[in-house]
Amino acid sequence: MDDTRIPYSWWREQGLDADIDTFWTFDFAEYNIRPGSSFTLEDVFRRIDDRRPEAGAAILQDGGRHILLLHAHDETEALAPEYYRRFIDRLLEAGVRFVEPEFI
Repeated sequence: MDDTRIPYSWWREQGLDADIDTFWTFDFAEYNIRPGSSFTLEDVFRRIDDRRPEAGAAILQDGGRHILLLHAHDETEALAPEYYRRFIDRLLEAGVRFVEPEFI
């Protein structure tokens, strides 16, 4: 995948621009929604809204480009039906535009 337009300095500093695999710039971390866990959909929404995340880049930062990591887990779906739609809807409402990736 062409990741040459990822603008974050940490992307280059960690050598991710030269890696064979493609890493993510934003992880929803929804896989933490599990029975007995205190992690909830609201925690994911807080991650989406976070302007200074501990890892990755702020997804709602103006002018950002991202590779999103969203997991498909039956356990998460059972606890939070259609969670992925809710996250995508939140991003669309915030003006995030999805573009088809280019490959090199």
